[in-house]
Amino acid sequence: MDVSTQLSPGGSLVTLVKLPPGKLDPVLVRQELGTVLAEKPRHLLLDLSQVPLIDSRGVSALVWARRLCSAAGCPLKLCSLGEQAKLVLKVTHLDSLFEIYPSVEAALKEVSES
Repeated sequence: MDVSTQLSPGGSLVTLVKLPPGKLDPVLVRQELGTVLAEKPRHLLLDLSQVPLIDSRGVSALVWARRLCSAAGCPLKLCSLGEQAKLVLKVTHLDSLFEIYPSVEAALKEVSES
């Protein structure tokens, strides 16, 4: 996982987590996001551009991440989802639960407007 801090156009600090290529690894997501959230970020973006496949365990890890972020007062935004990932979230009706953006840039812009 690649973790970096970005500055939104509005000047807010945003933690960007780029998930590694391949199927979403729920164990890695839980471990790494737990570490990231311990740093108390104000905004968290998950870049899924390299994740072609999300199975039920991956969906569970994303729901867990959202719940943990919500409890920490840190908005979670998903960005750059592939077609399969979008379909999985749509079929499970989780697309209405998550804030989803077509790109990192679009999500950063939204942070500046909120």
